Amino acid sequence: MKIRYCITVVCAFFAITLYSQTKLTDVSVADNLYKTGQYVQALFVYQNIETENGGNQYDKRIKEIEKMLKDETLANEQFQNCIISGNSAIKNNDYELAYICFKAALILKPEANFPKNKLADISPHIKDPSIEKEYQRIVKIADDYYGEQEYDLAIKMYKEALFIKTADAYCTGKITEIEAIQSKELENKKLYDDYIFNADRLMQNADYESAKAEYQKALDLFPREAYPKQKLAEINSVLSDISATKQAFADAVSNGDRAFNNEQYEQAKNFYTEALTIDPTAQYPTTMLATIQNIYKQQNAKEDEILVIRNKIYSAIEAKQYNIALSHVQTGLRMLPTDEEFISQRSLVDSIIMQRKLNDINYDNYMSNADEYYSQKEYEMAKYHYTKALELKYSHNLESKINNLDTLIFKANQEKIVAAKTKVEKEKTQDVTTTEKSDKPYKDAVKKGDANYKKGRYEVARDNYSLALKLQPGEEYPQSRIASIDSIFARQQKVEDSIALAKKEAEDKEREEYFEKLKTPAVVTAATYDEGVRYFNQKRYDLAYDKFDAILSKYPEHAASGAYYDSILTIFNNNTLRLLQAEPVIIQENRGKVFSFNKLNGDELENSYLAVVVKKFEGEPRLYINFCHDKNKMGGVVLKDIVENRAERAVYIYLSDKIYWRRDEINYLLLLAESGSCEVVRIEIISVK
Repeated sequence: MKIRYCITVVCAFFAITLYSQTKLTDVSVADNLYKTGQYVQALFVYQNIETENGGNQYDKRIKEIEKMLKDETLANEQFQNCIISGNSAIKNNDYELAYICFKAALILKPEANFPKNKLADISPHIKDPSIEKEYQRIVKIADDYYGEQEYDLAIKMYKEALFIKTADAYCTGKITEIEAIQSKELENKKLYDDYIFNADRLMQNADYESAKAEYQKALDLFPREAYPKQKLAEINSVLSDISATKQAFADAVSNGDRAFNNEQYEQAKNFYTEALTIDPTAQYPTTMLATIQNIYKQQNAKEDEILVIRNKIYSAIEAKQYNIALSHVQTGLRMLPTDEEFISQRSLVDSIIMQRKLNDINYDNYMSNADEYYSQKEYEMAKYHYTKALELKYSHNLESKINNLDTLIFKANQEKIVAAKTKVEKEKTQDVTTTEKSDKPYKDAVKKGDANYKKGRYEVARDNYSLALKLQPGEEYPQSRIASIDSIFARQQKVEDSIALAKKEAEDKEREEYFEKLKTPAVVTAATYDEGVRYFNQKRYDLAYDKFDAILSKYPEHAASGAYYDSILTIFNNNTLRLLQAEPVIIQENRGKVFSFNKLNGDELENSYLAVVVKKFEGEPRLYINFCHDKNKMGGVVLKDIVENRAERAVYIYLSDKIYWRRDEINYLLLLAESGSCEVVRIEIISVK
């Protein structure tokens, strides 16, 4: 909201002082409006009082209100209040108050038609002796512009005068007269543009002789124009040394293409810049430089995203959230399938997750074996398996149980000692020499079997017990030990089979989930959606628009994308800086169209976009958008694939990162169509603050 502009230019008519009306110049009315929060109405009355008194006693209050109304939200609220209060005043036949309200509304929005219409309705009820004076003042300004041949400004002021005196014959006559003058100028300008367009195209195609003839025709129409003179001088210079220049340009472009194809982008950038030094109007190296810049941006964005993923992996591993870490690793591998760090992290996390699963299975098996040994009163083996289970998963109860087993083991050993002594006493009555001679190999085998059994060397222990059984067939003890070992082997095999099956099931499930996700549109949509949100937060609304538009073209029901898409369009629609074309215009094949505008200042260049709404007319057109400064083309962009199964296409181009846009004072666009013709529906320059 630019209050100063509204007051000094547009509201030169609307902010009229009405001294004859009590409320329009009454300081108490102004103060009351200010106190009740009706600031813009108060501003209007204060201005009238200041004008009447010729002093500046209310300047401070006026500046205070103007500063407040720079807040767009407050300004919109004040505008609505003016409309509501004005309508209410009309209903109460308080035409002076209604006049104040609608005049105040036009201070905020001079282009608004509703308050203008209301003012026209109530004007018969308001006696305003200054209207004729204001009319004469505006007509004087319009006449001065007319005399200086500033026809656009003259028409603007005559039209403002018509707001005061509708259908005034003098003003309407002057407007008609100016339009006739401009029409003739437009005819010559169109012919001039055609000559220039043909000459530019011929020059771009290196047909210098034909281009020279066209530039001369343009110069004959407007002998004071510098552009055709400049181009004729360029052609003469080019023709004098065309071979060397053309070869140097071709070499630079060829070297740039070679480096680009080898992904040596810095070298390619240098070569394309060299080519532009030779021929600044060349479109191809300009396009390739823009392509390289986009590649750098994409690489940087991808590197940033990968860095975020790496940090998430580190955090998840540190927090021992291995399933979350694995999910982030898989995301990273989809972006960089050969990245050694991601591959190593996947192996690490896989092994940890699998080890956890194995530990759970082993714990259950150790506990099952220990419980079985415990029930069979084989306390040594029970303690061994309970201890192994405790190593995998600590439990206070389990630790206590192991400690209690020491007591049971001690008692069992004491019982064995007593039994052994008893057995020795019985054997004293037998032939000791014969018995010891026949039993010694058997006992040695059993002793070795017991030692290996306790150490968990079950294969060796089984061989020892088998030997003992061969020495004394039918002995119950080695048979029971062999059966126990076979039972252990069976349980171990069951554990190994369970582990292998669990591992296979986990791998199969992970593989199925991975490929199932690839088939799910929501995954693709989520990836694109996240990129769109990131670009939106970075205020790169052109890139965000492309992402959400891509989603909605396939999934129009995606509500979140639709919300962002609508927000972006609202931002663009509310920040129009230069409206270059509001009505459809056809760009014929191999023909051009010029769209002029006032140069942008420093603030306006920040965060600026070019919005183009275009649709195919004939053929398969490409649309070249050239940025120009005083007849010189300084670069541009190319729109391809104008129609993608849609009636029209909206394209938003971020201008602020284009060097030539910021460096040169661009003041018009030249649009050229090739391989077909297209219809440009709207062109505007946007600056997002």
